[in-house]
Amino acid sequence: MKTVVLKFGGTSVGSIDRIKRVCKIIASYKRKNVKVLVISSAMSGVTNDLVNKSKLISNNFDKAEYDTLVSTGEQASCALIAGRLKHMGFKSRSWMSWQLPILTEGPYSGARISKVVVKELNKYLKSGGIPIITGFQGVNNKLRITTIGRSGSDASAIMLAKFIKAEECIIYTDVDGVYTTDPRQYKKAKKIKKIFYDEMLEMASTGFNFSYNACQICPTRYLGSLGNSAAMSSLVASYNESGEVVMMLSFSRECRQQKRVHGIEG
Repeated sequence: MKTVVLKFGGTSVGSIDRIKRVCKIIASYKRKNVKVLVISSAMSGVTNDLVNKSKLISNNFDKAEYDTLVSTGEQASCALIAGRLKHMGFKSRSWMSWQLPILTEGPYSGARISKVVVKELNKYLKSGGIPIITGFQGVNNKLRITTIGRSGSDASAIMLAKFIKAEECIIYTDVDGVYTTDPRQYKKAKKIKKIFYDEMLEMASTGFNFSYNACQICPTRYLGSLGNSAAMSSLVASYNESGEVVMMLSFSRECRQQKRVHGIEG
């Protein structure tokens, strides 16, 4: 049975209504008779609020406690998603990073995922359950929670896809694609319909401001670790019926040579 990893960003889960919409999307995949694993960010604004609270406590807030603090946003959103799915009649539960665990190395606020233990996760998936896993975080060898920095939930999704051997990793976001220049400043900016993946990386390296920046973070930091088990073939932007944009990272041996980015306009 095919396994799909779905990742939802902060804006996608930014309100109760949006969480309900996300759960409908998750349910639509489950009804296709596939194994579904979900990674969620914190609700939009929650992490920033926690950061501001830490600043009010101390201008030199302890780094380990900082990561423990800012990781709580994902815990809340995952519990809300799992709770809604149960309400809809699905088997689901939230999983914190330390419960799997998602093992990390490196400094607080900038750790790197080194391994994901998937034994219990596989059992749950085989039983028909939908695991909802906290993105952006892991646990180090001191059993302290760590966070993995900018675009951390995207990286969590990619690494979960690797270790669970998922066929697809689909990142949901509400951005509008890649433009020739900043559309907020230049009305004549045009959406790029097709661009080679390595061309996008080259643009990122020169400081080009992408509407969706995980393309610069995830491949350079995580995709290289996928090895022969999988390869990023394409990044696809498409609209769903709610007007949101889907970014799909498709891990496929057959498509390994297709390093292209396709933007599909709605």
